Amino acid sequence: MPYVNNTERIMNYIDVGYDKALWDTAVKKRWNVFEARPIQDMSELFRVMRKIVNTDLSRLRMITELMKIHPKLIVFYNFNYELDILRELSAFAEVAEWNGHRKQPVPKSDNWVYLVQYNSGAEGWNCTETNAMVLYSLTYSYKNHIQSLGRIDRLDSPFRTLYFYLFDSGSPIDKAVRRALESKKSFNERKWMETGEYAPF
Repeated sequence: MPYVNNTERIMNYIDVGYDKALWDTAVKKRWNVFEARPIQDMSELFRVMRKIVNTDLSRLRMITELMKIHPKLIVFYNFNYELDILRELSAFAEVAEWNGHRKQPVPKSDNWVYLVQYNSGAEGWNCTETNAMVLYSLTYSYKNHIQSLGRIDRLDSPFRTLYFYLFDSGSPIDKAVRRALESKKSFNERKWMETGEYAPF
């Protein structure tokens, strides 16, 4: 049955940083900067590139700034190492989690952050207690991307305007994933490598 969507989505792309020297070491020298050894294959290269970008502390600092505007905030993330960083937000607000290990309810307090892993929580639950969401890192999956945005965009939401904050480091990997999602496609690592932007293994 068709319905009228009474919400307006405000998409905000927030500039964050990344360590370009570490990036160049990983990409140009094929060196795993986290384990101090050569990178073995393409999959490992992508894992290292994403970790360099997604562990930059400018992302965490930006969330603490957004918490001053939105005291109730949902944060989507991809990797366990991101979760370890995001748990530091417990110094500023109540933190709860939805992931492969924990499925805690959305907090009831006046100041909270709800940490949600894409693969575990992009579907199957709703939240009408807030109108703000942060995508700490982008998912490769267009379906997960769209489904995650829908967690607060509900017919029974008391909010007219919904705010989404997407972090963009300007790194080649962030730009490529963002292009894919904006084209309503999932990001494919192998296809990106085959464009010639990076030499294959």
